[in-house]
Amino acid sequence: MRKVTIMAVSFVLGILFPISAFAANGDLELVSGSLRFIPQNPMEGKQTRIYASIKNNSGDDLYGVVKFSNKTQGVTIGGDQPISVFAGKTDDVFVDWNPTAGEQSIGVSIIPSQKGDNAANNSYSISINVGGDLDRDGIPDGIDLDTDGDGVLNTEDAFSRNPKEWKDTDGDGIGDNSDSDIDGDGLTNDQEKSIGTDPMKVDTDGDGVADGKDPFPLDPKEWKDANHNGIGDNKDPDKDGDGIPNDQDPFPDNIAPVIKIVDDQSIPFIVSIDKPFKLNVGPSFDPDGKITEISWIVDGKDVDSNNTENSANLNTANGNTSNQTKTYEGISPLITLNTPGNHTIELQVKDNKGEIKKKTWKTFATASVLSTQGGMAAGIIALALLAVIYYSTKALRKDSSKEDQSQLH
Repeated sequence: MRKVTIMAVSFVLGILFPISAFAANGDLELVSGSLRFIPQNPMEGKQTRIYASIKNNSGDDLYGVVKFSNKTQGVTIGGDQPISVFAGKTDDVFVDWNPTAGEQSIGVSIIPSQKGDNAANNSYSISINVGGDLDRDGIPDGIDLDTDGDGVLNTEDAFSRNPKEWKDTDGDGIGDNSDSDIDGDGLTNDQEKSIGTDPMKVDTDGDGVADGKDPFPLDPKEWKDANHNGIGDNKDPDKDGDGIPNDQDPFPDNIAPVIKIVDDQSIPFIVSIDKPFKLNVGPSFDPDGKITEISWIVDGKDVDSNNTENSANLNTANGNTSNQTKTYEGISPLITLNTPGNHTIELQVKDNKGEIKKKTWKTFATASVLSTQGGMAAGIIALALLAVIYYSTKALRKDSSKEDQSQLH
């Protein structure tokens, strides 16, 4: 029984792998121009069979492996295809391929199993254009009226190659089916649903202002609330919230700049003459625009930042030469008072709409040592010492008088 088995195996191996093959020398050739496709014009998504012809140029049967590849995509097509070609014959080998659209470079190569093969004729490649058929309906994309097969004609489809999108209401390049803000008004679809506005309309109330910028998106008569008090500007008697009624306010639509002083407690009430000091309004801001001018007017009379020269002339004409108007510009200038006595410092902050906000301080300039903290402290101590000396002397005089009277008695 064992002999029979060995003989049977030997017979099969002899048929599949003739003894001459194991020692054969010869050349397998990939026939030039034999690479072909069925169907001849491949289309995207449609299975295509690729054929190649292998020729045996020797007197022995030869074996090997054929590889197909897509060089454009850098991938192998199918698996290795074993071949066995009789002496002097030609045989075909094939593989199935599911192509993608576009120009593709398809290659085929032989890996022979025997020695003496001519490597120069073992590979070949060809370029082929695969027709597009995105929706796999058998109609090439070039003539398909609905390329992505979503039921919307290309002429009406904002995304003709995306079967999940076909409309872009706000034109932001994101299809409505995946856009969180379909109308592009600044409110998400969910936000619009929660407040009752229409996620498909930029001007739900029809007032021309996008819902996301309209404090009153459901009121066609209101679209702005400058002072954020919940009353629309069209109804609000004080639109800018500055406490001045609209009909009395020269800037009813403008919110005045806000003056803020760095360390408000540091503002000097007593200063030394000819000694510079600073006030800093760096934190000041304009709620609805920007600050364009900052002026510090010393000893001005009913002046603004554009009329300081006239004020100075007025003071001089009135004989007030000791306190003439000076103007300083900027956030924190060095201010100097040159004459002793009372002075007024007025800060004027102007915004880009021309509205001015003012703040005024009174200060006293002196040449005395008492004008400094150290001088004041020394003065207080000196006064205290004088008081001690005065009362001590008075007490001594009183005690001396009593003693003299005692001696008289």
